[in-house]
Order: sequence, then C-alpha cells, then structure tokens
Amino acid sequence: MATTKQTPEELEAERQQAAQDKLKELGFRRASILVDEFLQRPVYYMPPLSLSLASNCRDPITGMPGLPRGSVIEVAGAAGNGKTLLTEHAAIAVLKEHPTARIVFLNFEPQNGTRLQNLAKHGLDLDRVDILDYSNPLLTKAEDGLYAVLSLAAACPGVFAYVIIDSFGAMAVEKEVLDENGEMKEIDAKTQMGLRSNRAKSFLDKWNTLNANTRPSLIIINHMKKQIDSGGGFGVDPLKIEKVGEDMNYVTLAGTTIQFYADWRIRADAKKWPEPKDVEKHEVVEQKVYDSLMVWYEIYKNKLLPGRHWAKSIFNMEDVENCRFE
Repeated sequence: MATTKQTPEELEAERQQAAQDKLKELGFRRASILVDEFLQRPVYYMPPLSLSLASNCRDPITGMPGLPRGSVIEVAGAAGNGKTLLTEHAAIAVLKEHPTARIVFLNFEPQNGTRLQNLAKHGLDLDRVDILDYSNPLLTKAEDGLYAVLSLAAACPGVFAYVIIDSFGAMAVEKEVLDENGEMKEIDAKTQMGLRSNRAKSFLDKWNTLNANTRPSLIIINHMKKQIDSGGGFGVDPLKIEKVGEDMNYVTLAGTTIQFYADWRIRADAKKWPEPKDVEKHEVVEQKVYDSLMVWYEIYKNKLLPGRHWAKSIFNMEDVENCRFE
C-alpha cells in the first residue's frame, strides 16, 4: 500500500507537537501563560498610599496600587517604629477589598488581645484571621510554625492573601545540644543565631518553590542588627549613603537569605508627632502630649520598581479604637 509523503511543513508541525508534549510532561510552562497569570493576579493595597505607589503595580480589577499576590516582603527596624502596625493595616485593607480573602498570623511574639479588639472595630474581620502562636502546645520551636504555614500555603493556593510572621528575631530555637558523652549542654548565643538563620533559610528556600501567582504574599517582621543611622537618631546618615552599597544590604536577623528572596525590603522608622514646638502641655501634669507618630518607611530593595523609595505619613493614635494613617 502506498504511503503519502509528508510535506516539510507537516514534519515540522509533528516535531513542534512532540516538543510541546514533552515540555508539558516535564512540567515546563510557557512564558506567555506565566505572564498572563502575573497580570491577572490580585494586587493588595498597603497603606499608606505613598508606600503602595512605590510598587508601580495596580490591581487588574479595582485599579488600586499595591503589591502583587505572592510577593515576599520584609519589614525591619527597631522596636516601636511601626513594623507591626504596618502589617495590621495591610491586613485590614486587603480584607476590605477582597471579601473572600483570609489572613494568617504566625506569632512568635505574644498577641495583644486589646489591640486585636480595636483593630476589629477599625475593619479587621476576625472571622477571616487565623493565628498560630506559642499558646498552641504543638508549637514548641521555630520549625513547627514555619512548616505549618508552608503546608497551608501549598495546600490552599489562592485562598490566603497574607501570611504574616511576627517575627524572625523571636523564633525559638534549640538552647541545648548533646555533647560527646550524651549529656545536655547549653549552646552560646552565636550558635543560636546560626540555628535561627538555618531555620529561616530552609523555610524561605521551600517557600520559593511555591507558585508565586497563587501563593499568599509573605510579610516577615524582622529586627535590624544595628541602626542604620550612626547617630542613633531619626533618618539616614548622609555621609553613609554616599558609599556605594552601604544602603543596599542592611543586615537583619535570621541570615542573608531574605536579601535574595525578598521582593521588597522595608526599613521602618518613627518619631513622636507633632513637633515639640507645636505640642500642648497636659492641663494637669504639664507634660507634652503626643497623640501621633510620624512614620517613615524606606524601601531599600524593590524588584517591582528598582531604586530606593520612601513613604512618609502621620499615624494618628488620638482615638485608640480608630488608629489610622492620615
């Protein structure tokens, strides 16, 4: 029986189809599909407005600026400088904008119940917020919590808007090890820091294997190893920023892995507001009364809009039940 000779075009079509089938079998995905998914994934608004504008991204439906789902964000700084309040108000914003979104908090630091209650009055839907902390007897060390949220993100793609970790610096790690005689002995602070770094690296390495278009956005609260301003005050030392690379890789706890995986790295700073000259004294104790913070967020790593960016806003705390960015 005679066979029909294939044309060069038909042979090429067969080769292309065979290649497509093999690529699909091996798990490759076409770049055009990945870009379409990226363009369609939600963008979460993060107050203050000037912070979200630094992303150069807008939600495909609402048009609001913010960070795309799946982003990895580090918020670092000294105590009392607006790290936790930023994540809390980011959670409020996303729950308001996306009626089915959920938030997960992994708290290695104690949860403030009064603060949660006030945030609920301001719009934090507590029925869509889930918290894992050390009150759970199963959470005894860092890995327990980290792998719990990792498993949750992998098993429920597209459900959770944020996984918020508060904080890497407060993670519990092993404080004792077995010596050569099988006896328990304490380990020093440097060794504990090394263990904490290893836990964080292992977690971030595995988080990076999740599909960035469907995994939750990850916000990690962290502490600065040292203050950036050598004078110890508010702002950045102008002499330091003249040095190339000086302000590109600020050191935070839990190792350097976050420097590579983070889409955004934010330094938080704050001072009392209003300015001292504008503050009235209390009528009884005759002390100046400050009812707000001037918060300053420096985005010193930004994959979405390269370059250093700043966001500055007044955080009004005059009404404790309605604290907000002005």
